[in-house]
Amino acid sequence: MKRIEFLLFIMLLASSCAALADTRLILDGENSSIRILTYRGGLLSGLGHNHVIEARSIEGTLYLAESRTESKFALSFPVDSLVIDTPSARHAEGEEFPGTIPEDDIAKTRKNMLGRKLLFAQEFPNISIALHSLEQLPGADNSYKAYIVIDILGRSRNITVETDVEIGDNDVVISGATQVSHAELGLKAFSAALGAIKVHDNMMIKFSLVARRSDIAAQ
Repeated sequence: MKRIEFLLFIMLLASSCAALADTRLILDGENSSIRILTYRGGLLSGLGHNHVIEARSIEGTLYLAESRTESKFALSFPVDSLVIDTPSARHAEGEEFPGTIPEDDIAKTRKNMLGRKLLFAQEFPNISIALHSLEQLPGADNSYKAYIVIDILGRSRNITVETDVEIGDNDVVISGATQVSHAELGLKAFSAALGAIKVHDNMMIKFSLVARRSDIAAQ
């Protein structure tokens, strides 16, 4: 590549990145996803199932700062929008989530999840998640350590997540996965039959958050 062509390329690349600097973006709930993977445990674990829980009706905003580590986001979703074990989600998560779960089992699991054994949905109808700060990982242009605050059951919990941040002309995608325990979130994992059937304390949270420029999102 000739020097002048290379300089033009660098200028275009810089202007593209700058276009989203110090910009407020709207979360695209239709194309964003948050999945929680839970795992069976106990002596009679064979009677239970691993579950894929998906958040729906996600809303929020992202402030993309020129200094990327100063960026912030805040999002929330209704607890009663959580859905369990759709066939497509189980298939996507692979061999640890085989087959289709009977509708009656899904209904019972969801009732336990939303009730006073876990999420107290009537008393605490929303879960909120906010990015407190970002720290760029050494040797990685687009990878960061994200310090996250989760408001759940009326209390704030802090977790740390490694994320990838992809910046386009009009949108930003933040994705990652982390293992977290029920206890870290102030939750008590479901247990029955004196613990012979229970949900393992550790779970996996996977997310892909798509945020678009507000003028694009409004179209």
